[in-house]
Amino acid sequence: MSVVSLRPNSKSLSPEILAEGIGTFILVFTGTGAVMVDNITNGTITHLGISFVFGAIIAALIYSTGHISGAHFNPAVTLGFWRSGVFPRHKVLPYILGQMVGGLLGSMLLRLALGKVANLGATLPLNENWLQSLILEAILTFILMFIILGSGLDRRAPWALPESQSV
Repeated sequence: MSVVSLRPNSKSLSPEILAEGIGTFILVFTGTGAVMVDNITNGTITHLGISFVFGAIIAALIYSTGHISGAHFNPAVTLGFWRSGVFPRHKVLPYILGQMVGGLLGSMLLRLALGKVANLGATLPLNENWLQSLILEAILTFILMFIILGSGLDRRAPWALPESQSV
């Protein structure tokens, strides 16, 4: 019987990519699923509840897989880590592919289970204003990366990873 090793210092990228794929699957399935269930139940979860689901699941995923892959779960995070010099270039494409597969599988399972509800949780531009959506997404991605890079990777931050444990 073979046991899959999820040790972070394994020579293979497989455990890291698997952790990214599973983590992104869980994030998409639970977060997007909350949006869809909120729509099906006429708002019983509420925006606050949906936000709580996203926040709680990302916290749980960071604790459960952060030691394996760094818990990126988003290509913007992977690219931001790489650009900041704390993530090796040869891992960027495999991480992003793992994240894409996990996200697609999460969405496909939701589509199969719940149908085409609430645009599968997608946020669509108001009045077809795609430029507005692009600008808002760019700003929100900047805020996400500003917080992650400032709180988790900067060695001067109170809870940052020590130099010996960098991602």
